[in-house]
Amino acid sequence: MGTTIFLDESYDQPNQSFTILGALFSESGSPLHAELRRAKCKHGFSKPDGSLGELKYNECIDRRCLRTARDAVDAFLGDDQSRFACIVVEKRLLDRRRFGKSHEPDKIIDARIYKKFAELLLKQHMAKTEGAVLLADSMTRCHGDRFLELLKELFGTSGDHYSAGRTAPLIKHVQEVHSHLEPYQVLQICDLFCGCVLNENLPAANPRSGKNRIRQYLCRQLGVADLSRRRWLPRVGVPWATKEKFDVWYWQPST
Repeated sequence: MGTTIFLDESYDQPNQSFTILGALFSESGSPLHAELRRAKCKHGFSKPDGSLGELKYNECIDRRCLRTARDAVDAFLGDDQSRFACIVVEKRLLDRRRFGKSHEPDKIIDARIYKKFAELLLKQHMAKTEGAVLLADSMTRCHGDRFLELLKELFGTSGDHYSAGRTAPLIKHVQEVHSHLEPYQVLQICDLFCGCVLNENLPAANPRSGKNRIRQYLCRQLGVADLSRRRWLPRVGVPWATKEKFDVWYWQPST
């Protein structure tokens, strides 16, 4: 079946000081879906009707959720068929004038910004990928525009754009899905990781909050001190193997 790319976003409300776009790459044969399902069953992470609950960073507030999230981290790190990468965009570094005219609505400019950084993220991490399926969580800021169509044009045309010189496209299928549905639950792990990177930059006020604790657990399991700009931007002190498995790209404008 090849590679499935799960694409998600995270940002702080209402200021949107940070936008994180994350992509979880899962190869054919990855046990990640089954392992996440097993973790939910193990910890009773279910709804009143008996169906499995949705693991979300923003709702990681109780022990059951935290234990399930920890098992999800371990499942990911134990799976040699999956990897994660994200791009962090800070509002203070972004010149919105480059993405539209002053008279245009903010939502139009936001959509252009989102598309551009999704493109950058995928381009950076698809050198060894071909014929992938991209599943994007229902995007709040790009719903109803040409976001998915643009990605399909850029990555889904054999011999053109980012598939230039290739007989097969980098991405053969693009689809918007809902992460709460069981077939697409791996998106929930992508959401969790994006949330952890956001939490590194905007930690919860309570040091013992579930959000802080799952981010700290992820760092321990990765073997890194933190997910901050100072550590990941210069790539100092982050082993190459870690960056291959879990990569945080702090974007900064070129000179």
